[in-house]
Amino acid sequence: MSKFIEENKKIAQGAVKAEKVVEDSVVKGYKTVEDSVVGGYKAVESAVVGAYKKIEDGFVGKFLAREGETVEEAKVRMSKQNVPTKTDEQE
Repeated sequence: MSKFIEENKKIAQGAVKAEKVVEDSVVKGYKTVEDSVVGGYKAVESAVVGAYKKIEDGFVGKFLAREGETVEEAKVRMSKQNVPTKTDEQE
């Protein structure tokens, strides 16, 4: 083989290696961004659900629980009752 062809092969191999390094770096960067976004979403979701549960428990305790009944007991009792909804009343 000529020296020119051998040098071109070496250059091509170097370019392929460099391309692989760049590709790995980009994939790693995307993975970091993905982890950050998903982590942020989970934190927001957890905060919102936690706040809702506190509001729900407060409402049940204040307006739906009977005297001496815990919030959990009131929730169980209410879930067993057949409470008509607005759409049920319209039918």
